[in-house]
Amino acid sequence: MSKFIIYQVLPRLFGNDKTNNIPNGTIEENGCGKFNSFTKKALSEIKSLGITHIWYTGIIEHAIQTDYT
Repeated sequence: MSKFIIYQVLPRLFGNDKTNNIPNGTIEENGCGKFNSFTKKALSEIKSLGITHIWYTGIIEHAIQTDYT
């Protein structure tokens, strides 16, 4: 039986190049990572660490906090 090694990641932070952390700040203030930050290279590097699964945390919470109008 092989072990599962899970890498927990907040997609909103992954690939975000802004360093602000204003509570309840806007996307413009705090920035926002995107799923396209998980490139083949990034996933390959994560896999090279021995990671078998990725747990994307906070997707629902952040999705409902954004105004898409």
